[in-house]
Amino acid sequence: MAVFPLILILGLFTLGMAEDDRDDKNPQAALELSPSIGMMGGSPVLSLRASMRYRPVSLEGAAGMVPGQTATLYPLTANILIHLAENSLFLPYGLLGGGLFITAPSNAVSAESISTVGLNYGGGLRYSLSPTLAVRFEVRQYFLRDRNPLDQSHILHVFQETNLGVSFVL
Repeated sequence: MAVFPLILILGLFTLGMAEDDRDDKNPQAALELSPSIGMMGGSPVLSLRASMRYRPVSLEGAAGMVPGQTATLYPLTANILIHLAENSLFLPYGLLGGGLFITAPSNAVSAESISTVGLNYGGGLRYSLSPTLAVRFEVRQYFLRDRNPLDQSHILHVFQETNLGVSFVL
């Protein structure tokens, strides 16, 4: 449950930065907050993304929670989104990024959390309902490299996330 304070801090930090970056000279610059739900494997995903939308890219910070049967994954990523169309109600985009992935065991009494660094890429489609509200569909692929504690070999974990969310333009 430690991800919720991180989401709040991320949102407030991005909101504070957006006040200086958003001006009348660049009307395309905008802060977006995007809560979303989805699936990763057989587990639900809850996430919040905060992004600064420029033209033709967006810079995004994302925090999420993926509860599983034996552990909960907390992906914390930074991404760059590349817009594939301009000034359209439908905005397709590609994304590339990386971040910290924290796995917290849920059933073990004295087990420690495991942190690993990973990469992600994907794409999505954003549909604008109004100048301040949009619906967002997205698919992401995650790559994490971890060390096997039994024989110290490296394991590559690959996860796919599909989510649907709304974007609030502030």
